[in-house]
Amino acid sequence: KLFKDRNKGACGSCHRLFDNSNRPESSLFTNYGYDAVAVPRNRTAPESLDPSRYDLGLCERTNRDPPSSDKVYCAQFRTPSLRNVAVRERFMHNGAFSSLRDVVSFYSTRTTTPGRWYPPSAKFDDVPLKYRGNVNVTSLPYNRIEGSEPVLADDEIDAVVAFLQTLTDEAYR
Repeated sequence: KLFKDRNKGACGSCHRLFDNSNRPESSLFTNYGYDAVAVPRNRTAPESLDPSRYDLGLCERTNRDPPSSDKVYCAQFRTPSLRNVAVRERFMHNGAFSSLRDVVSFYSTRTTTPGRWYPPSAKFDDVPLKYRGNVNVTSLPYNRIEGSEPVLADDEIDAVVAFLQTLTDEAYR
């Protein structure tokens, strides 16, 4: 219920669930879209040692079909499937997180408690300043005001993580 609740994280908006389908493979938990969520810089990745190096996402693709070189696509990354998400060792496009709970917490608190994720005065630190306007700040759960309550409480984060763990195929159990 929390996963789908539009007043909470609205996870199902991007990670589509077809719960009325008689074919479980229909629910890959992605809309195959792109979003600029401004994942924090992965300070453990060797490429992050160069402060001028950024992964710009869709606008850096060499395959231009469909075209994506327009600057509006910079900092956007594909919405991944959540199938087998619990068996991954690293999360997000840059591997910034090593725990599924941290990922859900990030989505819940990115805008309400940015200091938890970004250095002081460096909100959206892995997005170049000129592209920070591309970062999604209007959709749930990103449309909250800094200092307000996050969309998910700690016990709700745990419940979403527990749900995500059920998306693990038999081969990985």
